[in-house]
Amino acid sequence: MRKVFTLLACLTALYSLLMNDQALAATGCPSGGAISKHQREMLDKLPPPMQTILQAVRRQTQTACQAPVSSQLPSTVIDPFFIPVGLDTNSPAIDGEATPDEVVAMINGDGANIDAVAASNGLTVRSRRRSALLGAFIVRFGITDGRSPAAAIALLQANGAIDTPGPNHLYRLQGSVREPNAFEKARYAPQKFGRPASGLQLTGKDVVIGVIDTAIDPDHPDLKDAVLESYDALPDQPVNNRRHGTAVAGLLAGRSMILGVAPKARLLVARAFDVPVKNAKASATTYQILEALDWTVEKGAQIINMSFTGPRNNLMSKALSAAAGKNVLLIAAAGNNGPKARPAYPAAEQSVLAVTATDVDNRIYSHANAGGYVFVAAPGVDVLAAVPDNGVDMVSGTSFAAPFLSGLAALMLEQNKGLTPRQFAKTIELTSHDLGQPGRDHVFGVGLANLTKALAQK
Repeated sequence: MRKVFTLLACLTALYSLLMNDQALAATGCPSGGAISKHQREMLDKLPPPMQTILQAVRRQTQTACQAPVSSQLPSTVIDPFFIPVGLDTNSPAIDGEATPDEVVAMINGDGANIDAVAASNGLTVRSRRRSALLGAFIVRFGITDGRSPAAAIALLQANGAIDTPGPNHLYRLQGSVREPNAFEKARYAPQKFGRPASGLQLTGKDVVIGVIDTAIDPDHPDLKDAVLESYDALPDQPVNNRRHGTAVAGLLAGRSMILGVAPKARLLVARAFDVPVKNAKASATTYQILEALDWTVEKGAQIINMSFTGPRNNLMSKALSAAAGKNVLLIAAAGNNGPKARPAYPAAEQSVLAVTATDVDNRIYSHANAGGYVFVAAPGVDVLAAVPDNGVDMVSGTSFAAPFLSGLAALMLEQNKGLTPRQFAKTIELTSHDLGQPGRDHVFGVGLANLTKALAQK
């Protein structure tokens, strides 16, 4: 009988410990999974087979609590699942498109040595800018002698005054305005996203959202009085494309023809994307995006929507980490290069939440990227959005799913001004509608975001 009671006591301790582990995992493992002296004494009395099972279960919890970090990626700021949000260890780093005769780098100090650095490396200074976000100068060096960017970067890396030299990568917008072909279904997005038919009291009032995109149509009825301030990172380039930015801004804060998720939010619109000629594909360089990012953070953006993708860039990673360190919530399109594509950045950065797109039937967008960095899904296939010249049209792409999540973040910040990016991410995890394989997966992430449930979560 004594053995029976001893075993029962040990099993009680075992159950207590496992429940403790589960609670630790749910709260971020604040105590590192430590156990008491009494628990250790009880567990030492368990039969060897049960000890083996316990050790295996505890290893899984402890592994989750340790939040493994890749050597190639900075440590995460948003970590709701105890793994880096942007980590995809099965996918190699990508080089991607870049300006063929330029490199960018960061130079600390007062910038007095920039011209000397350029001359000593056979480069020209095409532009320089003091970054308040990084506390250093960002310099765009031109290559005029036919060398490759890789060769110029190798030279700069040997210079002690240079920090993080790299390509001036190109980034692409992740959406397209489609021909209208199913307008009878195109109003599905608000209901699918969980907006109640009776509407909401929350509107995103006084929340500031940065939008790094093309220019927008400021005269569109949906965007009247929505823009707090605008910035142009392409001052010498005429505006040839307003469609993408107008659609994204309208989904965020539309207030007339199509109601945005956060219609009273204020937008900081930074133009970083455009095309040299109309109807071409819009793009932006690392340098231009960094300039826009710096401006939006400096102007007080609480959320930054980035509906574009490109290669991983070390300088961009530093800037995004710095923004996240200031409690700015960074949200990006997961990418439209297909399920077998490599990770898309900035979405795959650990400091960024990646949004994929679904249709009216909760099916994944056929061109959407997949991977461990995908955080959540939102409507993004054949949704109605504002377009220039007082119009609306159907748009598709992860570009247009991202503003749904950014708009929801604005509502939650209006509701709780102290909300942190980590708390936001955890709430989305707990309230999203699971799709695809049970639990978080590489296609839908944690599932389809649900506005009503997220706002009801306490």
